[in-house]
Amino acid sequence: MKLRDSGLTLTEYGEWYYGEVLATNEAIVEALNRGIERDDHGNFLVSFERFRGKIHVARTAFLVLGFSWNDGSDSPTIELITGEKEPLRTDTLRVDETNRLWAKSADGRDFLFSYSAFWSFVNYLDEDEIGYKLVRGGTEIRLIINN
Repeated sequence: MKLRDSGLTLTEYGEWYYGEVLATNEAIVEALNRGIERDDHGNFLVSFERFRGKIHVARTAFLVLGFSWNDGSDSPTIELITGEKEPLRTDTLRVDETNRLWAKSADGRDFLFSYSAFWSFVNYLDEDEIGYKLVRGGTEIRLIINN
């Protein structure tokens, strides 16, 4: 079955556009973020209710869509646009000139946090007199965030 182009673009900053129009409704953006898939040919697709179509992903295929820190885990996990999940390497966190959060994978790929993943990250963020740290229960991870 041939899929049609949806007209949707996911930018390197995690923003969704339909043509020239920016999607600003949070519920729609979250649904689109959850609906991203990759087919056997490497195409990015989005499924939204009964719709399924191709999307254009600008510049980076390594967008962090999810951030979680499960009970009993020593470290948080990130979920990529490709469906991969891997531990967050907190020693590689950096903030770019537009105040967007980035991290590197074990193999050196750069990951840009989507807005929803960033806000999930912020839920665990705390600051004290020394600096920033991630806190979950009794576990703390000290952060050094580079610019």
